[in-house]
Amino acid sequence: TALGTTTLLEGGAAFALTVAGTGFAEGMVVRWDGDDRQTTFVSGTELSAQVMAEDVANSGSASVTVHEG
Repeated sequence: TALGTTTLLEGGAAFALTVAGTGFAEGMVVRWDGDDRQTTFVSGTELSAQVMAEDVANSGSASVTVHEG
């Protein structure tokens, strides 16, 4: 339902993205524009995913989704 970061600078560094929602469980994976990212289960309402510098190298928007791994 929410992202820890919603605006980034083009060409920025890699970072940990916080994803807030409900019903998260161990093994769920965050996808950035359809590609799985290393994901850490924090709680039933929070996941943390590693977004790579390459993901923010160009301007534009990204699709962020969560799926069962």
